[in-house]
Amino acid sequence: MYQGTFREIQLLPTLLPPFSSVIKNRKQIYKDFVCWFVMIKMMTIIMCVCMSHIPQFLSVLYQKSQKCIYRLCPSEWLKYQEKCYWFSNELKSWSDSYGYCSDRKSHLLIIQDQLEMAFIQKNLRQSNYVWIGLNVTSLKKTWTWVDGS
Repeated sequence: MYQGTFREIQLLPTLLPPFSSVIKNRKQIYKDFVCWFVMIKMMTIIMCVCMSHIPQFLSVLYQKSQKCIYRLCPSEWLKYQEKCYWFSNELKSWSDSYGYCSDRKSHLLIIQDQLEMAFIQKNLRQSNYVWIGLNVTSLKKTWTWVDGS
């Protein structure tokens, strides 16, 4: 049995929002949730699409940067069809010429087509000495370009 003193419980009136307001808030919360869900889903899709295109983008960027590099030729070199050409005024052996080009991160001329051949002939002078990158291998006795083709 209760042994303490009885105190009167005072009821405090509280105002509850009308039921329709609660429903509206729930609807808004649901709409907000759906909106966030859709946004997150869209961002995920966008990120997946972007991530799948990054290798292609990097490949294109690399190719374009390589073209930019080919656009710049050292002084006294001639540019033709994305390549740089240098005509020597010094007499050297084929091996010395090969080494000279290799030291400059280049190679002896590999003629790709008739247009390139015409460019070479047009720019040759009497004082130029020319070696091309074609030689005969000692083992097979076959002609090969310095790039192996």
